[in-house]
Amino acid sequence: PEVELAAPGAGVYSTVIGDYGYKSGTSMATPHVTGVAALLMGAGMGNNEEVRARLVETARDLGAAGRDGNYGWGLVNAYAAMEELNQAVAGDVTAPEIALSVTPDVLSPPNGKMVPVTISGMAKDEAGGSGLGLLRIVVRDEYGKVQPGVARFGTTILLEASRMGKDKDGRTYTITVTASDVAGNTSIAVATVVVTTRG
Repeated sequence: PEVELAAPGAGVYSTVIGDYGYKSGTSMATPHVTGVAALLMGAGMGNNEEVRARLVETARDLGAAGRDGNYGWGLVNAYAAMEELNQAVAGDVTAPEIALSVTPDVLSPPNGKMVPVTISGMAKDEAGGSGLGLLRIVVRDEYGKVQPGVARFGTTILLEASRMGKDKDGRTYTITVTASDVAGNTSIAVATVVVTTRG
């Protein structure tokens, strides 16, 4: 097999069955590369191709110049891989942009049936920003009841077309989207679905 990257893999202190000890081999080297890849993904780098290219670009060349059979492109370098991204994080002061819509936004009549409601939209960080780090979508009603979880935009959930008997203005479901970038800038968008008082 061809070597693409090198990482510490000889005499690495690690867990062994029931204890700790020193181990060697690719099973010790691979977690170093995986860890740096995870740092890059956590910092907002979009996909595995970008991460792979970044690992190669920032590796410290060992052995013969360029790629070689012993060290590949060189020793994986977490500091170099993260340096440019850390600078982007430090300079990012703009919160992500959120677009949110729900369909339908009125449930009528209030007959107690479960009605499919689709939550649509998008969240994105500015070009050159630190990258989207967190997206959270929460649905709750005015009575404090949390509704089914929503993992992403484009999800359809079932909401009950009903209200408490004394609720004269109908029942309101609130959909709250929170988006944060890796730098910690946060945006919030809110939409509502209202159950009418009568058909």
